[in-house]
Amino acid sequence: MTTKNYNINSESGVDDMDVIEGLGVEHTHAYQPSINEAAINEVKKRNFDSVKARVLSEGKSVQEAEKQAKRMADKGEKETRTRLAKVQKKRGYK
Repeated sequence: MTTKNYNINSESGVDDMDVIEGLGVEHTHAYQPSINEAAINEVKKRNFDSVKARVLSEGKSVQEAEKQAKRMADKGEKETRTRLAKVQKKRGYK
């Protein structure tokens, strides 16, 4: 039986289990369309945390750090969702 990879990068040879293990999302998302939502949410969280830590290390306030982190995390999420919509349309699934 062949499994279908749904992750956004599967056309480049990335297996859903690579995404699961790399991001630490629940195994229940493997070989399911939900893998992309889980991956997007995890990456957004990581991006937020990373940007916030960087901005705080520059001596900015928590409020400023969270503002910048949210802006960057939201931007990355939007770009990924746009790309995902194109991939899904090309592949014929949602």
